[in-house]
Amino acid sequence: MSSTIYAVAPQRLRALIISQAERRLADQNSFAQAADARAATITGASSALAAASAGLLGVALTGTPNFPLAAGSVVGVVGFATAAHHALRSARCLQFHAAGYPPNAFVEDIDGQKSQALIEAEMMAELDTRLAFNSEVLRDRGDMIDAALKRLWATPFYVGLAIAITWCAGAALPNA
Repeated sequence: MSSTIYAVAPQRLRALIISQAERRLADQNSFAQAADARAATITGASSALAAASAGLLGVALTGTPNFPLAAGSVVGVVGFATAAHHALRSARCLQFHAAGYPPNAFVEDIDGQKSQALIEAEMMAELDTRLAFNSEVLRDRGDMIDAALKRLWATPFYVGLAIAITWCAGAALPNA
C-alpha cells in the first residue's frame, strides 16, 4: 500500500497502526523461532535415522550379504537424509524482517527534514511490505517442513517395500 493514504491519517491513528504492525512483526518472529525449533528437532531425528540406516547397510553387506536388508537400508538412507535436508532448509529464512528500525534508517529523513507524518506514513507502507514478505516466508517454510515430515513418515513404508520386493525377487531366483 502507498504511504500517501497513511500520510493523511491523524497522528494518534498513525501511532496505533505502527504499534499494531510492530506487534504483528514480533509475532511473526515468534512463529519463526517456533519453526526453527521444530526444524531442528526433525532435522536431528531424520539425520539419526539416516545414520542408523547407513549402519544397517554396513551390517547387511558384512559376511554373507543380505540383499533385501541392504536395499531397505539404502532406501532408508535416502529417505531419511532427504527428510533432514527439507527440515534443514525450512529453517532458512533469508531476508526475514525483524520488528523495529535501526536508528540510522532515519538519517535521510532527518537530513531531508521530512515531517513526522510523512516519516510515519513511509514506515507504515514499509511495515505492510515487511509483513507480506514475512508471511510468504513463513508459508514457504511450512511447506518445506510438511515435505520433511511426509518424507520422514513415508520412508519406513518404502523401506519395507524395498525389502519385500528384493526378498521376493531373490526367492524367485533359483539357488546357484
